[in-house]
Amino acid sequence: MPPPDDDFAAFARSHREAMEPSGPEEEALFEQFVTAAWELQRLDTLESEALAALDFDQLDRLSGQRAQHEDAFYRSLDELKDQQTAREIRERLANPKKLKVLPLADPTQVEKIGFVLSEAGDLPIQ
Repeated sequence: MPPPDDDFAAFARSHREAMEPSGPEEEALFEQFVTAAWELQRLDTLESEALAALDFDQLDRLSGQRAQHEDAFYRSLDELKDQQTAREIRERLANPKKLKVLPLADPTQVEKIGFVLSEAGDLPIQ
């Protein structure tokens, strides 16, 4: 985990506001995502410095770290999207007239629920 400094806190806060995680599972996935995103951003700087110094051994090490953080970034983002899609579907089943869609929810899956609800006589999802 990155050090709890002001820059990381602001970075995490801006992503939290945009992604709207909720509940322990989404929170854990969000923490994995934001940590990986932070580390990838940090690696950009370190790689630039290593390249400027022509330190190819350091570039090799950083390349391995980048692969690990990219894997964590995409894995957590995909799982967070799945979790938000499931939450969006549950919320729409409870409230078919809900207008706002969660930021990471899969619109195709949400539209399928709208179709099912409209076929059942409820209003279609906007």
